[in-house]
Formats: sequence, C-alpha cells, structure tokens
Amino acid sequence: MTMIVATLCPEGIAMAADSKVTAMLEGHDEVSGMKIEIPCGFSPTTRKIFVTDNNVAIALSGCDKIRGRSLAQFLREHLKAHPGLNARQVAEEVNGMLVREESVEDVSVLVAGLMEGRSKGEDGKRVLWKKPVVYELSTEERSKVRKHNKPCVVWKGEGDILMRLMGKDVEMRQGRKRVVLVDYQTPFELFSIRDAVAFSRLCVETTIRVMRFQERIQSVGEPIDVVTITENGAEWVDLGNEIKRCKGLNYGY
Repeated sequence: MTMIVATLCPEGIAMAADSKVTAMLEGHDEVSGMKIEIPCGFSPTTRKIFVTDNNVAIALSGCDKIRGRSLAQFLREHLKAHPGLNARQVAEEVNGMLVREESVEDVSVLVAGLMEGRSKGEDGKRVLWKKPVVYELSTEERSKVRKHNKPCVVWKGEGDILMRLMGKDVEMRQGRKRVVLVDYQTPFELFSIRDAVAFSRLCVETTIRVMRFQERIQSVGEPIDVVTITENGAEWVDLGNEIKRCKGLNYGY
C-alpha cells in the first residue's frame, strides 16, 4: 500500500509520499480454499509523485496495472501526450481513466496545482490570482472528483494511523471519571509553505514509525519524497526540508 499526503496553505501545497512497494503473491487459504494475497518480503522502491510540464503534482496510491503497464507509467505517458493541462484538467483526465478502466481497483490519486482566478481589487480593477487546489480521486467513487481549495490536509492510502493522530474527542480516565481532552486545532490557514512541508513529511514518517511496532504488513516505507507547488512552480524538497529548484527531476518527463 502507500501513504500520500497533501497539505494546503495560503502559499501553496506540499505533497509527500513514501516510496516502498509491497510485492504480493497469490495463494490459497487451506481452510476456506479462497484465493488470498501473501506479502513475499520483497520491497523495492519507486517514485509515487510526479510533476507535469505545467507544474501539476500527482501522487498515486495503488499498484494496479493498466494494459500491461504500471499506473504511474500509463499516466505519465498519457499526460506527456497532452501537455499544458492545469490541475483541474489533469484531474478530469485521471477521472476519465478511472471510469473507462473498470478493471483497475484499489487506486487513489491526489492532484495538486495552482488554479488561476480573477477578483476585484480595492480600486475596482480585475486582479489575477492563483489559488492552491487539491483534487481527490479514487476507484471507490469513480464518478466523483473532490475539490479542496481551503487550507487543510488530505491523505490517501494507509491512513488509519493518521486518522487516530488527527482524531477528536480523545478521552482519558481521571479517577473514576472520563475526561475529554482539549481538541487542539491545527491552524493550516497560518502555515507557511515550510510548515506544510514539515507537516506532510511528519504524516508519512509517523505512519512508517508506528507501523514498525504493529503486527501488520510494513507496507509504507522510506525514503519519503516531498514536492511543493507555489507561484515559483514545482520544487523538490531535500531531507533537511530545504526547498530547492530541482530542474530535470520532474519524474517521468
């Protein structure tokens, strides 16, 4: 499986993903005789985020193949043949693919970019602006494209650990009473892009660290890739959370 996270803030979007691939073998349950999947222990790594020619970042969760190619390879080739698409158009292309390819299952996609808009300034003149947007798609709801354009965090994949971390109404026992702890909000609207980078990386890293001590398949693993989308374009982030312009690293292009 996978963990992909996108954190939106006023400056832009920070998208993070693990890079572990959990290979599975098909087997049969001796009791029920049903077909099951067994982890084979082989764990290669791959890039789960790639960036288009128009600074749109795409993160993929799911290992399905399409027409003999990996999902990532299929999408890269398709979008390379359709240059210049903005985030909304890329999301529409991906959604169309999910609708057409009914054999593809258990796939989730996050598409991030800046969308241009117009508004009136104080002097009444039209002002151009770019707003961070993340589109959320999955095979669970093939016909739906969810749009996020306000500061928040969006994730797909092995999200149960993060759901507990972000959970509300946490209780603890105080004597004979159960007390609801204070629900500390995360002020995404106050985040800088560096905060968004740190938060997205934290979400993936926490999932990896907690999984290590659980009786489950270690399906999320390092290294962690992070990319930012701002008015400066798409920029890859190094391990020290330093945002750098990395030309030639738009994976797949």
